[in-house]
Amino acid sequence: MEPGQVCQTQTHRVGAESLSAIARALALAASLALLPCVGRATGARDDPSWPAPEDWLQTRQQEQRQAAESLSAFHDFAFSDGIRDTGITFRHRIVDDGGRHLKPVHYDHGNGVSVADVDGDGLTDIYFPNQMGANQLWRNLGDGSFENFTDEAGVALEDRISVAASFADIDNDGDPDLFVTTVKMGNVLFENTGRGRFRDISRRAGVGHVGHSSGSVFFDYNRDGLLDLFVTNIGVYTTADRGRGGYYIGLDDAFAGHHYPDRYETSILYQNMGDARFRDVSREVGLVDESWSGDAAFADLNGDRFPDLYVLNMQGDDHYYESVAGERFRQRTSGRFPKTSWGAMGIGFLDYNLDGLFDLFITDMHSDMSENIGPELALEKAKHMVWDDDVLQDGTNNIFGNAFYENAGHGRFRERSDELGVENYWPWGVSVGDLNADGYEDLFIAASMNYPFRYGIDSVMLNDHGSRFHDAEFLLRVEPRAGGRTERNWFRLDCSREDANHPECEGKTGIVMVRGPVGSRSSVLLDVDLDGDLDIVTTEFNDRPQFLLSDLSQRRDVRFIKIRLVGCASNRDGLGAVARVYANGLTYARTHDGKSGYLSQSSLPMYFGLGDAEKVDRVEISWPSGEDQVIDRGIEMNALLTVRECAAELGAATGDDMAGEAHARNARRLARAVVAYEGGRFDIAIEQHGEALAGDAADVAGVHRLERLAGRAQAALGRRALSDGDAAEARIRYESAVALDPYLAAAHAVLGGLYGDAAEIDRAIAAYERAVSLDPTRARVHNNLAWLYASTGESLGRAAELATGAVAIDPHHVHLDTLALALYLQGRLAEAETAIRRALEAAPDDVEYQTRLADVLSARRKAAGEGEHE
Repeated sequence: MEPGQVCQTQTHRVGAESLSAIARALALAASLALLPCVGRATGARDDPSWPAPEDWLQTRQQEQRQAAESLSAFHDFAFSDGIRDTGITFRHRIVDDGGRHLKPVHYDHGNGVSVADVDGDGLTDIYFPNQMGANQLWRNLGDGSFENFTDEAGVALEDRISVAASFADIDNDGDPDLFVTTVKMGNVLFENTGRGRFRDISRRAGVGHVGHSSGSVFFDYNRDGLLDLFVTNIGVYTTADRGRGGYYIGLDDAFAGHHYPDRYETSILYQNMGDARFRDVSREVGLVDESWSGDAAFADLNGDRFPDLYVLNMQGDDHYYESVAGERFRQRTSGRFPKTSWGAMGIGFLDYNLDGLFDLFITDMHSDMSENIGPELALEKAKHMVWDDDVLQDGTNNIFGNAFYENAGHGRFRERSDELGVENYWPWGVSVGDLNADGYEDLFIAASMNYPFRYGIDSVMLNDHGSRFHDAEFLLRVEPRAGGRTERNWFRLDCSREDANHPECEGKTGIVMVRGPVGSRSSVLLDVDLDGDLDIVTTEFNDRPQFLLSDLSQRRDVRFIKIRLVGCASNRDGLGAVARVYANGLTYARTHDGKSGYLSQSSLPMYFGLGDAEKVDRVEISWPSGEDQVIDRGIEMNALLTVRECAAELGAATGDDMAGEAHARNARRLARAVVAYEGGRFDIAIEQHGEALAGDAADVAGVHRLERLAGRAQAALGRRALSDGDAAEARIRYESAVALDPYLAAAHAVLGGLYGDAAEIDRAIAAYERAVSLDPTRARVHNNLAWLYASTGESLGRAAELATGAVAIDPHHVHLDTLALALYLQGRLAEAETAIRRALEAAPDDVEYQTRLADVLSARRKAAGEGEHE
């Protein structure tokens, strides 16, 4: 067989009567004699009948470069994986049904990722749900790094098999709350009590459903100003038996569950009743959906200002529910979408051609599991389905591949996926965003399968000015991955003992490490480094995340605007609003649904790339409440525009402790400063502070508020200077920040680093000590201060104390190394050896750690020898 040729395999046509065969056909290629065609997992990489990953990746890269000659959309920029610089050590862990005891079961869907500013510091934090082990919340420190904030936040859920996470402000108090779905262990609603601390209110709220839950969507279906919640339930795919770690072992025929009505699980619509309490109104409003659904999304598709709901079905027909004045729903699928994807997984709304109408893109994962194909056919829809009509449940009204529905107006949609070039292979979630800031939204699709399949690539589809989409993952260096990485260790077997009968142990003895391909499941688009372009964070299956940072802003003059909504009559997040930006004779529209990727939802500022526009003419907001708002003055380019629905909202930001003209004057200054700060105009915020100081000195409270705001503004300017590489300017700004607001722990911490870099050790120690006293939860600050004490040889006891604290907060290998050094210098050699060995377990190839261990062991031998000599 020639390299690249499709593997010829014996396949079996199966019907409903052969359910285990269906399941194996869907997810376990070995059952259809496909295993010789998979990648590294079983040593098949050396099989000449199948191209090695690097071969077909290189071929695909060359093809994209050639096709780029006809691509007019800007593509001269690239992404690079900066995960190592972030300090994030999260690693996704899977249940045994996805590894050593592989089963065709829905655990292979993995988990989502969600982002929000949980502590109100203006920086976006990241929450990673996990299958096995704790979920993790990473707090953004503002300098490109993150800190594990999970324990302080109280959102680990280490005793549950989590699936998806959604941030939304359920009580309109101004901070994001968190909802997490699980597999048969009870869904969880966390209330944010302030500063990123959460408490579990699931029981009181009434949303702790126990089942096979998947995605969750917050939207205000009845427009009462409170966010309601829709939870998708897949269906029963597990047994009552528990596996290692406490997970529920999957059914052998899990993927045939849609043939058994007794395995259906109805998805749930919860109405928000206020006071953080919810009520199941699914049957009451006619939204009884028994699809095997992993996710859903909402938008007003018929123009009546009420949100409609599209529910995906991963094993059959999708369902579209149209709102009837917010009182009930009616299913209108066949009338609006006569053919839907058979194995739908991800969904995104966008106005791809700038005609003002929202189109709908859907990824289809399960149709790609019908047969194993080579990379050269991955950009085409399935030519035929191996399964028969019983499995497909007719299938005549289905599309076996991705679907793109162009909105033709008046409730009509045209399916144009092939014309627009949006097919790929093994797709999960789609994230919609303007990656090249030309005004036209693009698509990022997390796509892959893992053990025992071959490596699959993520997809980037650049929108060529509304004409079609072009594959660009190789042009933009999303693929190949950093270092050409395509696989990792998947699981370990003892072929001489308990695993001797495992299929991978055939002909083998001893310890065998089975390898499998890496692969993404979900993603979120956001401006991580605040440089004006969109970056990509992915969540992987059984692996670490990717932090794909864009260099677009270094390649061209990026023009954009970000819009953050603050609802008043509407929900505070403004979810369900439509924003339109008018610039350069074009209209850019976004629907604010918070969706990004599979199993993920968060409320972020909307991002509008503006192409070559010189200015923004106006912004229009259609609020969920039914109100419309127009802003046509004072709109800054390349800044954050905060739009408040109620004019009275600004009044809430002013003080209430003084009366008279002085209070009113400083209230206006404070209001202007707030708007300037939230819009990214930190210089104006500082200017307003100066005017307040020069004004009525009696307005002590107002001036104090402005000082704290000006301090945050100075810190923001300091972050900007650091990102520009100007350490001197950053130092000036951060020193001003802590002078204005002495309680900015993060600013003190950054100053500690700046002083340390300048070899001003005493000042560095003082700054770090202040940061630790203000916020004792920052592991990295503990570690850096411990290192300073240890490296100077002073206060070794304090160094060990701080390093121990850092490890207790986050047992990162860097923190363990610092602890080892402090203990070594104190002569506590046995403890030092324990610490450095733990560090080496996490980073076995680190030369410095190896040297440290050698020093410790040498010291122990010397100490032992001296003891014997005495």
